[in-house]
Amino acid sequence: MIGIFQGSMTAKERVLRTFNHEKADRVPVNYLANPAIHKRVAAALGVPADKDAVDDALGVLPDKHSLPSLS
Repeated sequence: MIGIFQGSMTAKERVLRTFNHEKADRVPVNYLANPAIHKRVAAALGVPADKDAVDDALGVLPDKHSLPSLS
């Protein structure tokens, strides 16, 4: 049975649940290691290819544990 997690999750918990085909509090998003994918996502969303524009378009909130932007 697929469970539903109540409350906020860490990035690690979110990814592990996703790998186990379990519900998470939101979809894990982090693909900055692949600039080609980032550019394609930005183009599909019709936004500039900077990280903030793509995050805003996807509704991604900053994670207090995330690393600073590489750009």
